[in-house]
Amino acid sequence: TCPVCEFISGLVFGGQVNTIPGVPLVSLLQALPDEALSITFLLFNSGELPGDITLDLLIGGQLVESRTLTVSELSLEQVIFTTTAPSVAGTYSVVVQAEGVESVQDEFIVISVPDAEGFILIESIQVSSTTVAPGDSVTVTLVLRNPTSFAAEDTFSVNLDGAPFDSVVVALGPGESATRTFDITESALGTHEVDIDGDILTLTTFEVEAPATPADLSLVGPTTTPDDVPLLVVPDQPVNVFVTLRNDGDEDGDTQIIVRVNGVEEETRPVTVPGNGVKIEPFDIFRTQEGDYTVEVEAVGDKLTVEFTVEVAKPDAPLAANLVLLRNLLRIQPNVVTSGEPVIVSIDVQNTGELRGAVIIPLLVDGVLIEELEISVNPGTTETLVFAPVVALDSGLYTIGVDGITGEFTVTEPGGGGILIILIIAIVALLVVGGGGFVYFKVIRS
Repeated sequence: TCPVCEFISGLVFGGQVNTIPGVPLVSLLQALPDEALSITFLLFNSGELPGDITLDLLIGGQLVESRTLTVSELSLEQVIFTTTAPSVAGTYSVVVQAEGVESVQDEFIVISVPDAEGFILIESIQVSSTTVAPGDSVTVTLVLRNPTSFAAEDTFSVNLDGAPFDSVVVALGPGESATRTFDITESALGTHEVDIDGDILTLTTFEVEAPATPADLSLVGPTTTPDDVPLLVVPDQPVNVFVTLRNDGDEDGDTQIIVRVNGVEEETRPVTVPGNGVKIEPFDIFRTQEGDYTVEVEAVGDKLTVEFTVEVAKPDAPLAANLVLLRNLLRIQPNVVTSGEPVIVSIDVQNTGELRGAVIIPLLVDGVLIEELEISVNPGTTETLVFAPVVALDSGLYTIGVDGITGEFTVTEPGGGGILIILIIAIVALLVVGGGGFVYFKVIRS
């Protein structure tokens, strides 16, 4: 967490900002010129050290007051600015801001009241709850005041989602105040708006949400670190078992995880899984004796297992090459030819060892050794060995053998006298101590 984290907190409540539901940032929605006002909001320090912050209060874009405060660590503090409304009638914005934090803002109206008649102001409009379940009632409270020296009477209309909902006639004597309440029951899910006489400054909202579903827990399964299959460890090497629980309900769910090793209880741990969330609990399993172990995890009526084996560490095997001929990659192309047409034989050689290695691979035709080639392969790689072209003049089926791996090709037209000619026309590089060169040769077999 950050050492000092501060922000101005406000719950966005329709067109105005509130510190808590139903309590406006500005004490009066409608005020008289030069009338006293209070601006209330909350500061929250989520850090682990006290922090200083300088706040600026602006009304109508003009700086009214700056104040430096110290907010205790991990605390929520209420801040109140006391000031007076402007002398000139109009609509004014109220902004509280500080460097590096989100500002809060609101609006209010300054009303110039005629000297010879009464007038009723709307001080505030509040809702009893900002979130309700379908069919639950929300109470809207209207606070009214007659600031004049004359009796006054007025009609106030309450709109719900822009449509008339109810109205009330209010009569107040000089200096009197009154509250009027309206109970609203709404079943449609979503955000609903309430205002007085269509005035956006009186706009407030409440949310109808579906009731929370109960917790629905399931055991997703344990995983391990290491995650090798089979899982082999040495004595006292930890096996980290991670147990995952999922909650498909809205409400938090409580359960317990029971871990057994070879049927014997290892640990029982209570857990809380947040609504619509996942909880992962780690367990460390240690064993000193060699043998096979089964870890059983039980939770919410389900059981799942993982297995591991403890064995004495063996000395590392010496590094070596390990060359393997890939049987399925013996290629004879083409495998059907006419008399005198060459056939190309190739095979892939893979080195699964840790060192570079070389191997001599023979090529046989109908069991007769025709050619031997040496190939070197780097560790972890695969190379292709291509033999010299084979040319057969006599028709028939011929068998190719490469170090025990066999294949066939067919000659479809008869040639001269049943003679098989193996022409090695590739250029072969000879590695000879003291020098190297190129050799062209052929082998004729009758």
